[in-house]
Amino acid sequence: MNRDRRWPVSGVVGRGSPAMRTTNDPGAGRDLLDVFGRTADGMAAIDDRARIVAWNEAASRLLGFSAEDAIGRACSEVLAWHDGCGNAVCDTDCRGYARAAAGELLEAREVMGRTRGGDSVWLSVSTLVAAPASRSTWRLVHFMREASLPPRLGRMLADRLVSGGVAPAASSSVDGDGQAPDGDAPARHTPLDALTARERDVLRLLMEGAGTGGIAARLGVSRATARNHIQHLMDKLDAHSRLEAVAVALKHRS
Repeated sequence: MNRDRRWPVSGVVGRGSPAMRTTNDPGAGRDLLDVFGRTADGMAAIDDRARIVAWNEAASRLLGFSAEDAIGRACSEVLAWHDGCGNAVCDTDCRGYARAAAGELLEAREVMGRTRGGDSVWLSVSTLVAAPASRSTWRLVHFMREASLPPRLGRMLADRLVSGGVAPAASSSVDGDGQAPDGDAPARHTPLDALTARERDVLRLLMEGAGTGGIAARLGVSRATARNHIQHLMDKLDAHSRLEAVAVALKHRS
């Protein structure tokens, strides 16, 4: 991989913030990057060559890339964002970057990102465009957090909740041949049947729009455990993202 070594990874920014790593560039914008990195949201700063020049610990927790993994690489290689329709948002011909380079302000938006492990994650992103005095160090800064469901899917979920379509299904009794007794309709088997009780709890929280941290807090487990539960239920539902897992749940509980 061809990284631009003009921006080597340095030690900690400024007077020793443990929250963020940046380049060795001494420009006027470096102190600002130190300030911007002190947030619970993921932060990535991009320079005039569309390379990542700063990356905080929250971004590492969110996406799995360490500062050493991210800094010096093209932002399109690390972020690789897509919109809700699957269209590339962050690529080598980034329209948003071109607008920011021209001094335009960028609106907040929601995008589909990916972790270092290849998992999809829905992100809410706001972008800060550099003032002229800071442009020797950075051109724009992205602030990222895990988002709730995209609007269209959220509306679909709300409709199902109102109609009672996602209420937990009542258990069905069947005999040894898999037939319902006393003339009842045969039991309907769905991919949801393979989920454990805990995985159903996690799926229900995903359907409510909770992220990894919210699920961990609600269930009283670590973020790593919550992430494992999410991955296991996605595997069982043959879903490639959390959104797809929610869509499967909506399909089979209607």
